[in-house]
Amino acid sequence: FPTSLNRLIHLKDLRLSNNFLFGEIPSELFPHNSALAYLDLSHNFIFGEIPKSIAHVTSLEYLNLDNNHFSELPHEIHHLINLEWLSINNNNLAGE
Repeated sequence: FPTSLNRLIHLKDLRLSNNFLFGEIPSELFPHNSALAYLDLSHNFIFGEIPKSIAHVTSLEYLNLDNNHFSELPHEIHHLINLEWLSINNNNLAGE
């Protein structure tokens, strides 16, 4: 996974759908000072838990994680106070 993206703190729109990304999302991808508002990681092969550090990106408005293999949505997602659109269809989510 391209971890160097965490250095792009002024990046507002990141679209990485349909890129055959494989593995877990590193928690370092979501720094505290991120300006990211739009994130699309759909249609890849990303698995595991969505990092709790996603809560650091309070500027996030759009999040598309469709068609991956995520197993858990972190409780910290409620910190995304500007989130207007969330799609997590076709994953391996389980829980209460």
